[in-house]
Amino acid sequence: MFGKYIWCILVILFITSCNKDSINHDVPIIAHAATGLYNPQQYFHDNSKEGIEYALSFTELDGIEVDIQRSKDGTFWLYHDDRLENNTNGTGQICEKYDSEIEGLNYSTLRREKLVRLTEVDFESFSAKKTLFLDLKTYSSCNYDSLIVDDIILSLGELALFELPHYDVKLIVNDIRFAYAIGLAGYTIYCDINSLANGKERLELYPYDGFFIRNRNITEKETKELLDFAVKVVIFDVRTPLSIRRAKQKRPTYLMVEEFKTALIEK
Repeated sequence: MFGKYIWCILVILFITSCNKDSINHDVPIIAHAATGLYNPQQYFHDNSKEGIEYALSFTELDGIEVDIQRSKDGTFWLYHDDRLENNTNGTGQICEKYDSEIEGLNYSTLRREKLVRLTEVDFESFSAKKTLFLDLKTYSSCNYDSLIVDDIILSLGELALFELPHYDVKLIVNDIRFAYAIGLAGYTIYCDINSLANGKERLELYPYDGFFIRNRNITEKETKELLDFAVKVVIFDVRTPLSIRRAKQKRPTYLMVEEFKTALIEK
């Protein structure tokens, strides 16, 4: 009788293991804004130097996404929102400010992390191979013109980050006018979409390398359909172990998560 119980337990464990393997596909994990934009467990503020270097210290993490905005001096600063007053002791927009005006700004958190230039992050100290997404924010009050695009391309070309062998750097460019020019300069371009249909529409305008889409806005079948167009698919807006497992079942190219340590456990 005891032997039968042991046999049943072994069968159940085998089935559970098989089911887990079928769910836990080997999908590369990308950390959203390094420590997450909507992560109540975050130790450092999103897009902070401290948060980025903390995330990069996890060798098992496949990559990170950060947000960059260009100042009036042509410098890329790490910041997500359109308005500085949303998260800092400053006001206005980064694109309206000179570097000297941004240098003294801090996040409105207990640690008061400083806003920093992209070049202030010590990427070279972390040798593990990583995918790095740079989300280029082009907010509306910083009007588009051909000179701004040319300046952006020049600023990108000056970044030593693109020359580091252990980083695969990709750009997220949602403004189609910027995407054309920056893509022609030889950069890998992704953009955000809200549905499969929206992705198809975008591909008619520009041959994007990949798309970012919220987990709730795409199915496994639709993910495959996009992949069949030879574009990469990054599923994001996943915050819990259950949503991570469900997103993995859709077999995207990457999974961008809010709390990367939870995702690494699921991995």
